[in-house]
Amino acid sequence: MTFIKKTLAIFIVAAIALSLTACDTSKIDIRKLMNRFEESCHELDTEEMLDCINPKVADAIETAAGLVGLFTSKSSEEIIQSLANILFDNSLFGTSDFFTTVEIKINTVDVTGNEATGTATVTYISDGVEQNKPATFRCIRENEVWYISKLSIDM
Repeated sequence: MTFIKKTLAIFIVAAIALSLTACDTSKIDIRKLMNRFEESCHELDTEEMLDCINPKVADAIETAAGLVGLFTSKSSEEIIQSLANILFDNSLFGTSDFFTTVEIKINTVDVTGNEATGTATVTYISDGVEQNKPATFRCIRENEVWYISKLSIDM
């Protein structure tokens, strides 16, 4: 093999190794993000939940809350907390146990550039009964930070 071919082969192997390492790092970051989101649910911490979500979506939620606040003389934070209280105290999932007991076990993560998709198993307590539901999620990376852009639980 000529020197140029050897150098090119080494470069290609190094590039592949680097891209695989970057992909693994992204998968680790996504798992950390989902763990952070899960913990914010356990703590009923709406601000932390919003910090885990795509900023465009979180901004839209905060903007809508601000608009509602114009009519109710409440701050957007108070509106978001009121909505959270409705969910946490009279949950669509049966009881507030959903949020405080939710566990997200990631099964697969596929990363392509600044986007990732995956599957998970979501476990939670509803009316005293443990539920296990399949879920899919999508994440995006903006400014080197991963955010949840969609989480769909098959009910």
